Amino acid sequence: MKKTLLTLGIVIVLVAGVFLVARHEAVLRADQYSNIRLSDNHLLHTPSGQVLHVRIAIGDREGELGLSHFSSLPANEGMLFPFDSDAPPFWMKDMNFPLDIVWLKKISATSFQVVSVSGNALPSSYPAIFKATGSSDTVLEIDALESGTLGLVPGAVINLTSN
Repeated sequence: MKKTLLTLGIVIVLVAGVFLVARHEAVLRADQYSNIRLSDNHLLHTPSGQVLHVRIAIGDREGELGLSHFSSLPANEGMLFPFDSDAPPFWMKDMNFPLDIVWLKKISATSFQVVSVSGNALPSSYPAIFKATGSSDTVLEIDALESGTLGLVPGAVINLTSN
């Protein structure tokens, strides 16, 4: 009986320790993103002539997090999500602000054509999903209601350069 209680006590302490470490790591991750600014290494030239600073999501984790760790998106910035094949549906899980989700098709190494736009996707829309209306292999997330101003309408071509 004493061994069982001792074993149970050890298990409880270990579980509590794992929980506290995980919570501490989550707080550290949140802190590390609190003052982050998107990379200025890539520039997206829009049909309106405006240039967006975009960060390219690299890897599954960055793609999964996307912009969810930001409290807002600075003006003229966004995030680009490239895929090897058709882009999956997107959702607004853990987002803090609305977005325009622009579905793109790569037409050259640095050029993309707008396929469709899911405009003003609200955080409260989760768990609803947003999908392209045609074949898309790249997704651009920008502040809500900016796609029209930037000329990001189906058929428009945008170009990516490095800074």
